[in-house]
Amino acid sequence: MATLAPIGTNLQNRLNAFSTLSSVTPAAYQAIVSAIQASPALAAELNTAADNNNFAAFGAMGAGTNAGAEFVASNGGTIKLNIDTLGTPNLSQANLVFLLGHETQHSLDAADVATANQTFSNSITALAQNAGPQNYTSILAAMQNANANANANANANANDEATVQISGWNAYVSYVNNTTPAGVTPNYNTSYLSA
Repeated sequence: MATLAPIGTNLQNRLNAFSTLSSVTPAAYQAIVSAIQASPALAAELNTAADNNNFAAFGAMGAGTNAGAEFVASNGGTIKLNIDTLGTPNLSQANLVFLLGHETQHSLDAADVATANQTFSNSITALAQNAGPQNYTSILAAMQNANANANANANANANDEATVQISGWNAYVSYVNNTTPAGVTPNYNTSYLSA
């Protein structure tokens, strides 16, 4: 039997607000809570993000959206979920765990990504103001390679995508380990992501 991972007060407050959205049914709300509680790694990550105000709310994605979830950094950050797909083969509990881990890590990385993007924009703007032909190669290289620039955030976008994938998988592995009965070998092929 799986151990239910704890949901902290700040995370619960965000979930409660989410449950009041007109498109969120009680079944959709329960599916999200159950997914969080089924993965200790996901619950810990979401609790940390909520406690540190890395995201302000959960939200619902628009109808007809193909993605299962997304992180929108504006207005304090929102982890949006595709309510229409909860509980379907395209967004099972295992897949929801992965997506929530993935999007939560985006919230944790958002400040570094914003700093890197602002540094990039400032560099491009400064160079564009110089007279004569412009060569943006070194600025683009610095953005892609942290070693080419003393700015630790230069590679933030690539690091963000790498860490969010790892975070999603960590949440998923934690889910599989927690929901696999004692004495049974965990099956990590229960998600469309592992196919």
